[in-house]
Amino acid sequence: MNLKDALQLFAWEGLNPLLLRWNRHKRYAFNGRYAGINLGCGLDNPANWLGIDGGAYVVMQSIPTPILRLVYRFTTARKSYCEDEYIHRIRRIKVLHHDLGYGIPFADSSVPAIYTSHLLEHVTRIDAQRLMKECLRVLKPGGMVRIVVPSLEKQVDKMREAVSCYERGDLQPIQEYLTSNVVGYNNAYNNHRWMYNFRDLSDLLQRVGFIDITERLFREGNFPDLTQIETRGGVIIEALKGR
Repeated sequence: MNLKDALQLFAWEGLNPLLLRWNRHKRYAFNGRYAGINLGCGLDNPANWLGIDGGAYVVMQSIPTPILRLVYRFTTARKSYCEDEYIHRIRRIKVLHHDLGYGIPFADSSVPAIYTSHLLEHVTRIDAQRLMKECLRVLKPGGMVRIVVPSLEKQVDKMREAVSCYERGDLQPIQEYLTSNVVGYNNAYNNHRWMYNFRDLSDLLQRVGFIDITERLFREGNFPDLTQIETRGGVIIEALKGR
């Protein structure tokens, strides 16, 4: 095992799960200065939103900068951020260190809005339903949830094109769906567990009790702060909790 894999193993399988489990029953009072909560925000979270994320990076907010610079060399964040941007984001982000598998750590009917992007596809269908029930529980009456997930339909189109390429003799595109180049440690949220189209995601929200379920375009809709909070597209849905 190389140093990078050893650090990931220690962070994800050692220290981080222990901290998340230790705090699993902790509950918070929602601070009204925030517009809402951003579930699974990673390092992309506007200042006026409160993030909730189980990533090991959350516990690194207070460690010395030289150590952060060392950690950066072994993280996948290098694909998205330069070193200084990575450190800046860790320092400024407002986020609760919490595993959403334990629920959302707020009281009933206390949160005005919930945003989540490219998170739901990383949990099983059963866990997704549990999480949506939690969203409904903590939202204020009339509150809105906005969900972004990768498009299943676009993935199916890509698979069809890959098969078509294969039939023409080009083996390269189909390899994405048949092989993997992943080596080393993978945490539980690395892989996709269930993909959605609009109908499937809409049915899920309807089953748990949401109303006025509407498909939206990227950065369009009735949700607050879209130009700041929405950084990725896909299947996008807004839904309301009844009054």
